[in-house]
Amino acid sequence: MKKFLAAIVVLVCMAIAYACTKGRDPGDEIALEIGESKITVKQLNRDIRFQSAELIDPNSQSVTLEGPILESVVNYYLIERYAKKHGVSVSKAELVRAIHEIQKDYPDNSFKETLLRRYVSMEQWKEALKGELLRKKVFDAVTRHIRPPSHIQIEQYYREHINNFKRPTRLRFRQIVTHSENKAREALSRIKKGESMAEVAKLYSYGPEAEKGGEVGWVEKGQLVPSMDKALFSLPVGKVSSVVKSPYGYHIFQVMEIDPGGLQSLKEVGSSIQARLYSQARERAFQKWLEEQRARVKIKVLKKFLERTPRQNEQS
Repeated sequence: MKKFLAAIVVLVCMAIAYACTKGRDPGDEIALEIGESKITVKQLNRDIRFQSAELIDPNSQSVTLEGPILESVVNYYLIERYAKKHGVSVSKAELVRAIHEIQKDYPDNSFKETLLRRYVSMEQWKEALKGELLRKKVFDAVTRHIRPPSHIQIEQYYREHINNFKRPTRLRFRQIVTHSENKAREALSRIKKGESMAEVAKLYSYGPEAEKGGEVGWVEKGQLVPSMDKALFSLPVGKVSSVVKSPYGYHIFQVMEIDPGGLQSLKEVGSSIQARLYSQARERAFQKWLEEQRARVKIKVLKKFLERTPRQNEQS
């Protein structure tokens, strides 16, 4: 009788365990352990979407948690781990400021439309932005000891990369561009009779710069198609060209200013070299810190393959 009751208890326990396992959401399974942190499949799918999007084939239905993808997500969790241990966080006010700063460059509702085209909700995007802000804070914290480069280092970089500081000839110009040669010649005739090129450009040119009197801005020698380049860089300042044909139509040019280019002095480029070297030194220090963290913290992959169906991506 005792053996029978014991067998009943075992069967009941097995049935309960089976029922619990059967009803468990696969997304709640642990996929990755980093130190004391346990990351579920659902959480990992969500974070991979933002942290390793450029490493994943958009047509792929699954992700293999190894190589660059694994390194990317592990780095993300190591940064998060450091932040928790050292009390680094992103306040609501900081997040709101960052959101406003980004959204101001998008007219009307185009920002939300951009997110929807990527199948990303506003809340998901805010969470990803918060992660980026947190990374910057941790980056600043662990690279605080790095000092800006000395004048000697800046001067040495300048000498070793001297060709990078040779600026080509460039010029600033106006243009009138029309679809027909007759229209271009008509416009040129009006300019020769004394009308300003800026006013004629507003009347005849179909280019986007027409409203600004045809002013295009600065271009370097060799940037434009050969027919345009040759005509422009043979003109003196102020002179109006004859009609020039290009793949875009029929042009009339007027050069407004010429910068002959040449070698930029150390004084001109010193601050940009300093910023570049300082940024590179901090990035190297940060990568070294991440390598040290990866070597120090126990990392265990429990679920190597993750599903990536569009439905899961939308819900994650």
